[in-house]
Amino acid sequence: MRTSRLVAAGSATAIVLSTIALAVLPAGAAPGEGQAQPRIIGAACPDAQGVSLAVDFTPVLNVIDLRCAAPGQSVGEAFAAAGFVLDSPSFASSVDGVAADWADDDAPAYWSVHTSTLDGTPAGAPAEEWVYASVGLGAGPISAGQAYLMEYMPLDPETMVELKEERLVSLADLRGHTRPVAPSRPAAVAGPAAAQLAAGWLAGQIESAGGVLPGPAGTDWGLTIDALAALSAAGVGKEPFAATAAALFGSGEAYIGPAGRAASWPAVAKTVWIAGVAGLDATAFPTPAGGTRDLVAELRSRIDATGEIAPGGSPFTWSLGLLALAGTPGGAPARAITWLESWQCSEAGHADVGSYGWTNDCTSADPDTTALVIQALLAAGVPATDPSVSLAATWLAGAQDSSGGFASSFGGPNANTTGLASQTLRHLADDDATSPSASSFAAAARRGADFVASLQVTQALVAAHPDTLKPGDVGAIALDPEGLADGTTLGIDDVSADQFRRATAQAILAWAGRSLGQLTAPQVSLPEPKPDDNPTDPPGEPTDPPGEPTDPPGKPGGDGKDGPDGGSGGAGGRPGGDDDSSGQGGSTPPPGGGGSGGGGTGGGGAGGAPGGVGSGVGAVDLARVKVTIADAKWTGKRIASGLNVRVNGTRLREGTDYKATPVQTNKAVGRGAVRIDGIGGKYLGSATVTFKIVPKPVKLTGAKADNGRIAATWKRAPKAERISGYQLQYRIKGKSKWSTVKAGAAKQSATIAKLTKGKVYQVRIRAYKTVKGSKFVSAWSKVKNTKRIT
Repeated sequence: MRTSRLVAAGSATAIVLSTIALAVLPAGAAPGEGQAQPRIIGAACPDAQGVSLAVDFTPVLNVIDLRCAAPGQSVGEAFAAAGFVLDSPSFASSVDGVAADWADDDAPAYWSVHTSTLDGTPAGAPAEEWVYASVGLGAGPISAGQAYLMEYMPLDPETMVELKEERLVSLADLRGHTRPVAPSRPAAVAGPAAAQLAAGWLAGQIESAGGVLPGPAGTDWGLTIDALAALSAAGVGKEPFAATAAALFGSGEAYIGPAGRAASWPAVAKTVWIAGVAGLDATAFPTPAGGTRDLVAELRSRIDATGEIAPGGSPFTWSLGLLALAGTPGGAPARAITWLESWQCSEAGHADVGSYGWTNDCTSADPDTTALVIQALLAAGVPATDPSVSLAATWLAGAQDSSGGFASSFGGPNANTTGLASQTLRHLADDDATSPSASSFAAAARRGADFVASLQVTQALVAAHPDTLKPGDVGAIALDPEGLADGTTLGIDDVSADQFRRATAQAILAWAGRSLGQLTAPQVSLPEPKPDDNPTDPPGEPTDPPGEPTDPPGKPGGDGKDGPDGGSGGAGGRPGGDDDSSGQGGSTPPPGGGGSGGGGTGGGGAGGAPGGVGSGVGAVDLARVKVTIADAKWTGKRIASGLNVRVNGTRLREGTDYKATPVQTNKAVGRGAVRIDGIGGKYLGSATVTFKIVPKPVKLTGAKADNGRIAATWKRAPKAERISGYQLQYRIKGKSKWSTVKAGAAKQSATIAKLTKGKVYQVRIRAYKTVKGSKFVSAWSKVKNTKRIT
């Protein structure tokens, strides 16, 4: 306990702050009364290696923020250098935007400064307890081993005496929290062979596209940022990384938009983050007019008094902003950390307790969001033992599928979500190997990496499918098992490559030995591809189903969080893209992505992180889910509308939920592609989706039975359809097994001989066309029953 006293405004021991509408303790309340024990975030300097700093925000944020600074500067300069935002290094009026005014009649308060020296000066002898500073913030130089505390001090409006009677962090507490907050980024080290192959394929995509990756509507910067993060995570590809990072900084405002545009802050956040990875200065981003913009300052200006990083976002995009700021000299403000943590599911006994989702309750638990929030909090200095991280990590590990994969909240296990979740759990296991959960987290991360590896195009797979896969496809990673099957049977063309790019950028994170906050520019060149050490068995060749085909519901897929931005995931993946307002690009985490963000690391990703922030929290971002389109029948005209578009089994309404834009001719039987853009309040973002254009059904006109034979006739398909031929099937009525005979495209009749006399047969027919080794078939005709065979 210490005696309460009023410190006059302007004295050497007080820092007067301006008014701000923030809650303070009620008059007469003791510290901690009616509120939880304050949390300590960050870390002080270990031993005497620097000057330990603390800012006690307890009355307004219930947080005590610890940091470390170099000696040899003034007290105020040390706080500023450690990342605390003061409006003046000698006489501050606010700390990280938290302000007060001792002259405020309703809620008077001030900031007080304390030192670890007996006389309160930088030159004094060491003290065992805090001492009021007898000099101002401009005093110095300070010495290694010293400590300084800035404390928010509310006053009783009636008596003007201090309400805070107990110091909530002692010198002993300070020196007991010396775990490094953000370890120095280690030099990039080449990752496992699978990661190197994936990085090599992705780097090839970047180079072949001229240094940046394309999206549904031109250059996709969010996805490109996710790709840079992937190369960094793999520790290889320094040449394409450097060239692409430079291209981003030379892009002007194509991605981040003009200064002051509120909707573009997720893109600004993603750019600030990747600039830190690349070693570029985000405070001097070149503009088209020849000037520069301070993107860090712009991002900080988006944080309001409550800590929210721009209204209308989501925990995914807020995590992206926190991750970006954590890597800057200013660090992440405590109020922004507290705001993000308030979105955690904290309902005791709830199945999703500890998770984070799209709403601040327990109704929208999301693995992508939870993983990115964990990484953002860790980067901002929140210890892994804090419930905001530990409970989230436990929930995330429990969300792993039996296959080893992690599913997005809109679909099944996929490479994007698995990459981000596995990276998160591996980082937690490596960061504190003594933790009781470390071994289980490490095991979950390994299973996730194995799941991702099962989706990779290997040399063995290429050798087994030489007609569809090329040697240059080795290393690419599919979004999910269905995506790999499609790539195997149809090949990776210009359209489907978009999904592979987004998935690969996010999937590589599963092998990353570092978190998103620890990534740095690669230091080594890409290695030459080598034969697989452990090639996987290729999937079997697809066969025609014997039964009547039905239109399957749209199957859910993973999000492509452009990383941390989650952006345009294209055909189900952000996420890869980023989580920027346009929904294009990450994640990363999205994750990008926006993309997610997404995102792309959007995420929106890939796609990243991690799609666009859109107009409402809870809306489905098409860039972060798997959008499917049922087979469309050939019409001879360009197919642009009337499609059966589904998300997680739900059919979308054209003109109400989405609009479709063709991205290729979509006339011939084969593979079609459209861009689906969400509209209205329920769906947002965009995705490029492929679908099958199949021949029209064939009309079976006759099936006459005579003399042990069946003479089948049908109406021939139009010449413009250019089918390859017909499949005619027959069976004894009541039996399940069909037998098949083929007929050429020019035929319109066929004879089936050597049939069993006395039996009634059933006959049906369909058309097929072979395109690049893949077969596209029409629906079966109606079944015709024959007369009894004589």
